[in-house]
Amino acid sequence: MENLREKILMRIRNIKNNDKGFSLIEVVLAVSVLAIGILAVSVLQTSSVRMNSNARGITEASTYASDEMEYRMALNYQSAYLQDRTDEVDYVINSTCCPNHPAVRAGYAINTSIDDLEILNGAYLQTANMKRITVNVNWLNFGSFGANKSLTLESIKPRLR
Repeated sequence: MENLREKILMRIRNIKNNDKGFSLIEVVLAVSVLAIGILAVSVLQTSSVRMNSNARGITEASTYASDEMEYRMALNYQSAYLQDRTDEVDYVINSTCCPNHPAVRAGYAINTSIDDLEILNGAYLQTANMKRITVNVNWLNFGSFGANKSLTLESIKPRLR
C-alpha cells in the first residue's frame, strides 16, 4: 500500500515539474478555431437578416396585392372601376398619382389591368361575360442587394345574372 502511495506522489511531482503552460502553437490553433467559428456565425446572421428582409417584402407585397384584388372582386360587374381600357395597365398606384397611399409610402407600386375575356364561337369572337383582373406589385428589395422584385395575382370575375 505504501509503495502505491509513493508511486502516485511521484507522478504528481513529475506532472508539476513538467507543466510549463500552453505552447504558442496550441494558443494560435485554439484562437484560429475560435475565429473560424465566430466568422461562420456572423455569416449565418447576415444571411438570416437578408432573408428576413426578403420575406418581409414578399409578405407586404402579397398583402397589398390581395387588398387590391379583393377590392376589384367586390365591385359590381358593371362598375366603372372594372372597365377594360385600351392601355395595358388600367389602374396605377404609384408615387406620381398617390403619394400618400400606404403602399407607395412603403416603396411599392401597384398596377392593375382588367381585360374582358372573349371566346371563339364559330368564326367570330364573343364576349364571355368574364373579366380577367391582374394585379402586379413591384418593389425594390434591399434584402437582395437592391434587386427589383414583383408579385402578380390573377383572377377571373364572372358576370352573375
